[in-house]
Amino acid sequence: MGTLNLGNDGTINGVVKKPDHPYLLCQSNTSQVVANNTNTILTSLFGNTRISQGGLAYNTSNGRITIPVAGLYRVRARVTDNNEARWGNDHHFDVYLNGSAYQHVQLYYMPTGNWGTVWYCPSYVDIVVNCTSASDYIQFNFFQNSGSNQTLHSEFCSFEVYLIG
Repeated sequence: MGTLNLGNDGTINGVVKKPDHPYLLCQSNTSQVVANNTNTILTSLFGNTRISQGGLAYNTSNGRITIPVAGLYRVRARVTDNNEARWGNDHHFDVYLNGSAYQHVQLYYMPTGNWGTVWYCPSYVDIVVNCTSASDYIQFNFFQNSGSNQTLHSEFCSFEVYLIG
Protein backbone atom coordinates (compact mmCIF):
# COMPACT_ATOMS: atom_id res chain seq x y z
CA MET A 1 0.00 0.00 0.00
CA GLY A 2 1.27 3.50 -0.78
CA THR A 3 1.70 6.49 1.52
CA LEU A 4 -0.71 9.42 1.50
CA ASN A 5 1.02 12.68 2.35
CA LEU A 6 -1.37 15.31 3.67
CA GLY A 7 -0.72 19.01 4.03
CA ASN A 8 -0.21 20.63 7.45
CA ASP A 9 -3.97 21.04 7.94
CA GLY A 10 -4.79 17.46 6.88
CA THR A 11 -6.04 18.39 3.39
CA ILE A 12 -4.93 17.37 -0.06
CA ASN A 13 -4.29 20.29 -2.39
CA GLY A 14 -3.82 20.03 -6.12
CA VAL A 15 -4.77 17.59 -8.84
CA VAL A 16 -4.97 13.86 -8.16
CA LYS A 17 -3.50 11.91 -11.07
CA LYS A 18 -3.78 8.16 -11.58
CA PRO A 19 -1.37 7.26 -14.41
CA ASP A 20 -1.51 3.55 -13.53
CA HIS A 21 -5.32 3.41 -13.50
CA PRO A 22 -6.45 1.03 -16.31
CA TYR A 23 -7.95 3.00 -19.22
CA LEU A 24 -8.08 2.24 -22.94
CA LEU A 25 -9.47 4.34 -25.81
CA CYS A 26 -9.32 3.03 -29.39
CA GLN A 27 -10.93 4.01 -32.66
CA SER A 28 -11.21 2.42 -36.05
CA ASN A 29 -8.50 2.93 -38.63
CA THR A 30 -9.59 0.26 -41.08
CA SER A 31 -12.90 -1.25 -42.07
CA GLN A 32 -14.01 -4.78 -41.20
CA VAL A 33 -16.47 -7.00 -43.05
CA VAL A 34 -19.27 -8.55 -41.00
CA ALA A 35 -20.58 -11.63 -42.79
CA ASN A 36 -24.32 -12.12 -43.14
CA ASN A 37 -25.94 -14.30 -40.47
CA THR A 38 -22.62 -14.91 -38.66
CA ASN A 39 -21.29 -13.90 -35.23
CA THR A 40 -18.14 -11.92 -36.00
CA ILE A 41 -15.49 -11.04 -33.40
CA LEU A 42 -14.24 -7.54 -34.22
CA THR A 43 -10.49 -7.75 -34.56
CA SER A 44 -8.50 -5.29 -36.70
CA LEU A 45 -11.26 -2.64 -36.73
CA PHE A 46 -10.07 -0.73 -33.63
CA GLY A 47 -6.39 -0.50 -34.57
CA ASN A 48 -5.90 3.16 -33.65
CA THR A 49 -5.05 3.28 -29.93
CA ARG A 50 -5.48 6.82 -28.59
CA ILE A 51 -4.85 6.16 -24.89
CA SER A 52 -3.56 3.01 -23.20
CA GLN A 53 -2.50 3.04 -19.57
CA GLY A 54 -2.48 0.81 -16.54
CA GLY A 55 -1.98 -2.41 -18.53
CA LEU A 56 -5.10 -2.33 -20.74
CA ALA A 57 -4.24 -3.13 -24.35
CA TYR A 58 -6.07 -4.13 -27.55
CA ASN A 59 -4.77 -6.97 -29.74
CA THR A 60 -5.78 -6.49 -33.39
CA SER A 61 -5.05 -10.12 -34.31
CA ASN A 62 -7.72 -11.62 -32.02
CA GLY A 63 -9.73 -8.60 -30.85
CA ARG A 64 -8.88 -9.18 -27.20
CA ILE A 65 -8.66 -6.44 -24.61
CA THR A 66 -6.39 -7.65 -21.83
CA ILE A 67 -7.50 -7.08 -18.25
CA PRO A 68 -4.57 -6.22 -15.96
CA VAL A 69 -6.42 -6.47 -12.64
CA ALA A 70 -9.73 -8.01 -11.53
CA GLY A 71 -12.58 -5.54 -11.03
CA LEU A 72 -15.57 -3.82 -12.58
CA TYR A 73 -14.89 -2.30 -16.00
CA ARG A 74 -17.06 0.22 -17.84
CA VAL A 75 -17.24 -0.76 -21.51
CA ARG A 76 -18.58 1.73 -24.07
CA ALA A 77 -18.43 1.17 -27.80
CA ARG A 78 -19.95 2.34 -31.07
CA VAL A 79 -19.81 0.78 -34.52
CA THR A 80 -21.25 2.22 -37.71
CA ASP A 81 -21.95 0.87 -41.14
CA ASN A 82 -19.71 1.88 -44.02
CA ASN A 83 -22.43 2.61 -46.56
CA GLU A 84 -25.58 3.46 -44.58
CA ALA A 85 -27.05 0.02 -45.20
CA ARG A 86 -29.57 -1.80 -43.03
CA TRP A 87 -28.40 -4.44 -40.57
CA GLY A 88 -31.45 -6.69 -40.81
CA ASN A 89 -34.11 -7.50 -38.25
CA ASP A 90 -31.96 -9.29 -35.67
CA HIS A 91 -28.63 -7.49 -35.57
CA HIS A 92 -26.81 -7.21 -32.24
CA PHE A 93 -23.57 -5.78 -30.91
CA ASP A 94 -22.30 -7.64 -27.84
CA VAL A 95 -19.49 -7.76 -25.32
CA TYR A 96 -17.82 -11.14 -24.90
CA LEU A 97 -15.94 -12.08 -21.74
CA ASN A 98 -13.37 -14.88 -22.10
CA GLY A 99 -14.83 -15.96 -25.45
CA SER A 100 -18.52 -16.11 -24.45
CA ALA A 101 -21.32 -13.56 -24.59
CA TYR A 102 -21.28 -11.65 -21.31
CA GLN A 103 -24.96 -10.99 -21.76
CA HIS A 104 -27.01 -9.55 -24.58
CA VAL A 105 -25.79 -6.03 -23.95
CA GLN A 106 -26.78 -3.86 -26.85
CA LEU A 107 -28.50 -0.99 -25.10
CA TYR A 108 -29.17 1.32 -28.04
CA TYR A 109 -29.17 0.98 -31.79
CA MET A 110 -30.64 2.88 -34.68
CA PRO A 111 -33.90 1.49 -36.03
CA THR A 112 -33.81 -0.64 -39.14
CA GLY A 113 -37.33 -0.04 -40.36
CA ASN A 114 -38.30 1.18 -43.82
CA TRP A 115 -38.53 4.91 -43.12
CA GLY A 116 -35.63 6.40 -45.02
CA THR A 117 -31.88 6.54 -44.79
CA VAL A 118 -30.22 6.16 -41.39
CA TRP A 119 -26.91 8.01 -41.13
CA TYR A 120 -24.24 5.27 -41.03
CA CYS A 121 -26.58 3.02 -38.97
CA PRO A 122 -24.77 3.11 -35.58
CA SER A 123 -25.01 0.53 -32.80
CA TYR A 124 -23.88 1.20 -29.22
CA VAL A 125 -22.87 -0.79 -26.15
CA ASP A 126 -22.62 0.70 -22.65
CA ILE A 127 -22.29 -1.76 -19.76
CA VAL A 128 -20.24 -2.68 -16.70
CA VAL A 129 -18.41 -6.02 -16.98
CA ASN A 130 -17.30 -7.92 -13.88
CA CYS A 131 -13.82 -9.26 -14.59
CA THR A 132 -12.92 -11.65 -11.78
CA SER A 133 -9.34 -12.42 -12.82
CA ALA A 134 -6.34 -10.60 -14.25
CA SER A 135 -6.31 -13.26 -16.99
CA ASP A 136 -9.80 -12.26 -18.25
CA TYR A 137 -10.24 -10.67 -21.67
CA ILE A 138 -13.02 -8.72 -23.37
CA GLN A 139 -13.96 -8.82 -27.05
CA PHE A 140 -16.66 -7.22 -29.20
CA ASN A 141 -19.00 -9.34 -31.32
CA PHE A 142 -21.31 -8.15 -34.09
CA PHE A 143 -24.11 -10.08 -35.78
CA GLN A 144 -26.27 -8.92 -38.68
CA ASN A 145 -28.74 -10.68 -40.95
CA SER A 146 -29.34 -8.13 -43.68
CA GLY A 147 -29.03 -10.74 -46.43
CA SER A 148 -25.52 -9.76 -47.51
CA ASN A 149 -22.12 -9.02 -46.02
CA GLN A 150 -21.75 -5.53 -44.55
CA THR A 151 -18.69 -3.43 -43.77
CA LEU A 152 -18.03 -1.50 -40.56
CA HIS A 153 -16.74 2.04 -41.13
CA SER A 154 -13.01 2.74 -41.04
CA GLU A 155 -13.38 6.03 -39.11
CA PHE A 156 -16.65 6.19 -37.13
CA CYS A 157 -16.17 3.27 -34.71
CA SER A 158 -14.62 3.53 -31.25
CA PHE A 159 -14.53 2.03 -27.77
CA GLU A 160 -13.31 2.84 -24.30
CA VAL A 161 -12.76 0.48 -21.39
CA TYR A 162 -11.77 1.54 -17.90
CA LEU A 163 -11.64 0.23 -14.35
CA ILE A 164 -14.33 1.70 -12.10
CA GLY A 165 -14.00 -0.46 -9.02
